[in-house]
Amino acid sequence: MSNRGDICFLAEGILLKTQLTTITRIIKADQLIFVPLRPKAVYFQALSHCRLLLLSRDSLYAIIERFPRAVRIYDSLLDLWFEQSDERLLLLEMQKAERIDVFMRQHKDVYPYMSRRDIANYISVSEEYLRKNR
Repeated sequence: MSNRGDICFLAEGILLKTQLTTITRIIKADQLIFVPLRPKAVYFQALSHCRLLLLSRDSLYAIIERFPRAVRIYDSLLDLWFEQSDERLLLLEMQKAERIDVFMRQHKDVYPYMSRRDIANYISVSEEYLRKNR
């Protein structure tokens, strides 16, 4: 996607973040993507037309050099990103039936773009269980 340490802002669209074969995050418009400093096998799949805005690590360092207080803004954005990234973990702590309901409520705008297989993968249930209980 970018170089390590860059920040991307999804201005428009929907992305799925995948590690190996598991969907780990749904990223919607107005959300951030921090490109980790330590490389991982992470892939992004666009579910709809996307527009990304990029702030490179070099540009970020130049801003912080001139405006040191900007580090606080960066830290608060990073906290928000971690909070959004934990959404799936919180979902997986729920009972299977509850996961389906919560997913449908939280992601009704994403649901039409995702396959049953991807939804089942994200909420960690079988496709058959999802079909029967949806």
